[in-house]
Amino acid sequence: MTRSRSIFFRILTLILIIYLYLNVNAFSSKIKILNFPKEAISKSYGEYFFGFIFDNKVFIDETHEYNDYESPKAKTLNRIWEQNSNRIIEDETGWHYIEFNSLISEFQKYTSLRLNDILYISTIYGVFNLKLDGYALMTRGSGAKFYDMFSVNEELNKNMMTHYLKSFNTIQGDEEKDNNFVILSTSSDISEIKNDGDYNGEIDKYLKAFRKKLVFLKENGGKFEEFSENIKIFKFNMNSGDNIFAASYVYKYEGIYANAVFLLNENGKIINTLREFKTPGKNDLKKYNYEKFGEYYSVLGTIDVNSDGIDELILYNGSYEGGSYELWGLEDGRFNRITNGLVEGT
Repeated sequence: MTRSRSIFFRILTLILIIYLYLNVNAFSSKIKILNFPKEAISKSYGEYFFGFIFDNKVFIDETHEYNDYESPKAKTLNRIWEQNSNRIIEDETGWHYIEFNSLISEFQKYTSLRLNDILYISTIYGVFNLKLDGYALMTRGSGAKFYDMFSVNEELNKNMMTHYLKSFNTIQGDEEKDNNFVILSTSSDISEIKNDGDYNGEIDKYLKAFRKKLVFLKENGGKFEEFSENIKIFKFNMNSGDNIFAASYVYKYEGIYANAVFLLNENGKIINTLREFKTPGKNDLKKYNYEKFGEYYSVLGTIDVNSDGIDELILYNGSYEGGSYELWGLEDGRFNRITNGLVEGT
């Protein structure tokens, strides 16, 4: 009798667990609360690479991880850098790089592209067909890194100058850096990058309400500093006719962060929570809880990479020691990371 009762309760418990699981998932799908699962890498999109415009060239990064000084790759690239140090080109900004007009044998494993390949480069200035005309090594604080290299054509150069003249009085600091990143695609379906930003009073008000949840230590000044706050708001097309916005909130303490990323409607109501608001408490600030609060996501802009009418998000995943650019897309009602690149730091 005792054994049969035990079996009965085990079966009952199992039924209850299944019931709760199904209902919790149903509830979650209704309110569309989504988090950034690092392991959720998209497999249904094409292949894309991040890069940047510099010195009248486009440099494309095909890597997706930090530069490991001790790796065979880093040692090889640093050796080639030293062997060609007499050919280093130095820009007035202090960046250094070396051009290679052929694919030397040591580079072959680090690129999928070949000389004279014509590819689509998406920028904030438009989408351009550019021809690969070389490769480069560049040092940006993490040893020598390998890049595919495209020359800026006349059309891109003209559009860049037009944009610069129009926004001469508004571009400054980090905003200028954000104008120079690009995304490479093998498909003409890719749209231009949209990073102008869109003000919405209700969303701005909603995000600024997070200020009430921030805490401060007296020994560190003990008060809110507006220059440490970063709010980004961009229109996000979901092919629905509704006014949807992607927005991020970042407050930078000394090396740790308060952060949130949402999709919201024009009234400031959350449609999807991509990254719930989290802020360090006083103990986190005292103990410098880098493990929990050491990174943040900020929206840089939107793009439609496959012409389906639904935007993808371009995010910056930052930390005190570096960061990377990331492309995220909606698949079956869930945001997945498509790719990342321009990974800098340690």
